[in-house]
Amino acid sequence: MKKILAVGSVVVLVGCGGGGGGSGGGSNAGVDAFTSWAAIAPNSTVRVSGSSQEISYTADAASDRVTSASEVSPNRTGASYEASYGADGFVTAIDVRSAQGTNISWDTARGDTIVRLDSGPYAGLNVALSQDDGARAAISAEPLLNGWNYQSFGVWITGRGQGSGTAGVISVGSTTPANAVPQVGRATYVGSAGGLYLGPTGEYALTAANMSAQVNFGARTVDFQTRNTVAATPDMIGASITPVAAGALDVAGRLTYAAGSNRFTGPVTSVSSSDGTPMTGTAVGQFYGPNANEIGGTFNVNGAGMEGYVSGFGGRR
Repeated sequence: MKKILAVGSVVVLVGCGGGGGGSGGGSNAGVDAFTSWAAIAPNSTVRVSGSSQEISYTADAASDRVTSASEVSPNRTGASYEASYGADGFVTAIDVRSAQGTNISWDTARGDTIVRLDSGPYAGLNVALSQDDGARAAISAEPLLNGWNYQSFGVWITGRGQGSGTAGVISVGSTTPANAVPQVGRATYVGSAGGLYLGPTGEYALTAANMSAQVNFGARTVDFQTRNTVAATPDMIGASITPVAAGALDVAGRLTYAAGSNRFTGPVTSVSSSDGTPMTGTAVGQFYGPNANEIGGTFNVNGAGMEGYVSGFGGRR
């Protein structure tokens, strides 16, 4: 049975039951190099490079409660997001290749579902669901509907109802040349974030949040934060969902970058965790666009036991 889990401003498709973690895709002829979302023509395929983080997990297939999980992998470049567009400009196929080696694809030609939400509280997303009852599911921010032209992020999960799988986040786009990052001045970037929270006893929730970053180009600092985090768990799935406020998962930290670099990183800390102490971790991001027009990246924080939280983010000036 296919189900839709609504999480604040993010919709995540969650499937129950069988199906394999299929791979494939990436075989389209005439794949275009990415420059900007506005430049993509109908009836074309584009591949966008970026970075990713992921975990692998095992779970009880009946309850879907996670029984073990790997550490979140570090943010690594070498990931890609490939999308094919039909004559109407809608996405018809998606292929995600993480930097950690996971390959997941969806293709409407083989019966998978890819839907763009254009209206309502969840507008601005592409939602992908595999035809094998949702064992592979993902959401990706639809850039132009979010006012973005140079970057985007996505969240995926595989192996639902199968006892094991992967989950991860990806940030992709056209990175700013290092010598084009401003050297003086300040800028405020605003956008959104979406990710996956895993609790210490195997429960998990899918999250959404607002993102903002105050950049001081002269000092090469990025004061990063997420706010208004909400979460929903699978047992909340229904016709009408009110996501739970999850302010404990708001994160903040000062990130920095070196002179002549377009990539920033630094420590981030959550407000709290299941045992009342903040989770700690790292955020990694990049400037995107010809003149640092946008930012995007991923972060993860960890607590006691399996507890952890991984998220992608994106925004513009």
